[in-house]
Amino acid sequence: MRLKVPFSILALACALALGASPAEAQTSPCQSGQPSTHKWRLTFTRYHHWRAGYESLPLQVVNASGGKLGPCEKFKILVSSLKSQSPKAVKAVKFNWYLFNVNDLDKAVATEQTALVEVNLAPREQRAFDILIVNLDDIPLLRDENPNEEFRLEVAVTEIHYEDGSVWEGKSLPEKIDPSKVRY
Repeated sequence: MRLKVPFSILALACALALGASPAEAQTSPCQSGQPSTHKWRLTFTRYHHWRAGYESLPLQVVNASGGKLGPCEKFKILVSSLKSQSPKAVKAVKFNWYLFNVNDLDKAVATEQTALVEVNLAPREQRAFDILIVNLDDIPLLRDENPNEEFRLEVAVTEIHYEDGSVWEGKSLPEKIDPSKVRY
């Protein structure tokens, strides 16, 4: 009687193993050789309120989030909340991400602007979103050079298209850290 339980488990395991096709077993999206290893460390956040001129930005990223849904997914950085300081309705925006070495938060080592994204925000509205900004694997410095350093990625709104047809551009971004705003 005791032999039936282990034998039935063994029989079930063999049936499952024989039932899997070789093509399925060899084409798993995660099986691309060895897992990639990164030497760098990264934090990510919204464009920091310690930066000069932050309070005058007409549209602010309130929250940036990130992660991946599974082991085969790319790590994504998203804007998850925007706040309009403007008395005008916002139709669409562009974002920039800025990558800083933590040893010099005043000089971006890499940056890129997104395409125009429709947001349709009412004047002075704050709302949650789920807007893809960048996949970390798509940043050449982190992918190709794989430095052994620590970085901070900040996300800012750098172009606003208003309902009335006017456009605002944050041409001076990123601003330097204002020492008078830094609180320890």
